[in-house]
Amino acid sequence: MQNRFKFRAWDKKEGKYVDDDDLCFDTFGSCGSVYQLLEFDDPDYLLEQNTGVKDKNGKLIYEGDILQNGDFIRRVVYAEGQFRVVGCRDCIPLYLCNDDLEIVGNIHENLELLEDNK
Repeated sequence: MQNRFKFRAWDKKEGKYVDDDDLCFDTFGSCGSVYQLLEFDDPDYLLEQNTGVKDKNGKLIYEGDILQNGDFIRRVVYAEGQFRVVGCRDCIPLYLCNDDLEIVGNIHENLELLEDNK
């Protein structure tokens, strides 16, 4: 769980994830770390926290990721004090999922994956 407090930021204006090298925020155009976004309420960025869990390929899972587990496609959310996977009929804690999870996209760039799975 050493990766538990990592974040990524979705730039709503640019339509892409940004890292610290690309991040500029607030009305003065100052640049800073993704972590500094925690101090600001900038509507142009959406922060997503790392769950501390890796998929079957060793890739870190974040809020907003879309996961495939067998025939099921689900998205990761933070709700009720924990990370959960949400499907069309269920919402279960991420830690209860088996090790066969694979990140197949995210809600910003691959929303159609969820729509196709109704």
